[in-house]
Amino acid sequence: MVSPGDELRAGDKVIGRVTSAAFSPALGRTIALGYVQRESAAPGTRVDAFHDTLPERLTVVPLPFLGRDAAAHLP
Repeated sequence: MVSPGDELRAGDKVIGRVTSAAFSPALGRTIALGYVQRESAAPGTRVDAFHDTLPERLTVVPLPFLGRDAAAHLP
């Protein structure tokens, strides 16, 4: 489960925070928005969100993430 305020990490380094998250019925999964440091912002970059010390693996996708080009980046 990903929630606003969760830390985003690349390895042991904190690189950002989740700002919002919600379940997407269209995608059948939770989607989240957040801020990440520039070096971790490339589409396809894998990051971990930490909620209650448990990691949740996420993938950075470009905005708008439902556009034709962005859909190719969804895992």
